[in-house]
Amino acid sequence: MGSGRKHFYDGYFIIIEKNPAVSEAIEHIKDENVSNKIIEYNRYLLKGKRTKKRSILNEISNYVEPILKDRTFPDTTLQSDAGFLINNFHIRHNNLEGPKKQDYTASLNPKQLEEWYDKTYTTLLMLIIANEQRHIQNELKELRKYNWKT
Repeated sequence: MGSGRKHFYDGYFIIIEKNPAVSEAIEHIKDENVSNKIIEYNRYLLKGKRTKKRSILNEISNYVEPILKDRTFPDTTLQSDAGFLINNFHIRHNNLEGPKKQDYTASLNPKQLEEWYDKTYTTLLMLIIANEQRHIQNELKELRKYNWKT
């Protein structure tokens, strides 16, 4: 796989991801297919394979769609950035030609477009992690209602 170190433990094959954001994000994803796609997206393993990267990003985008639509999400900038990237950089839509063409995106060379795919991947990981952090903060808010001794 190339994305991390591989170990055998108690008869199981374990992959330790090099990117801590990947490990953190997949901890909170219930959909195993999406978790596997996040692991599969590896900048070095898939280098130059823009079609595959686009496909994986589209699947992750479908998973985060409820977060993008959530009007109570605290980080609206991250939410907006993720939506902007997936809708304007030839991930969800054909932004290279036709009615959804974006001149900037269409002007990118393949390497530049791939760099934006990698930035989109990072942004989507951060969105997943921020969503989990929001749940933690809500739990803490409830806990703080108790009479804590200082």
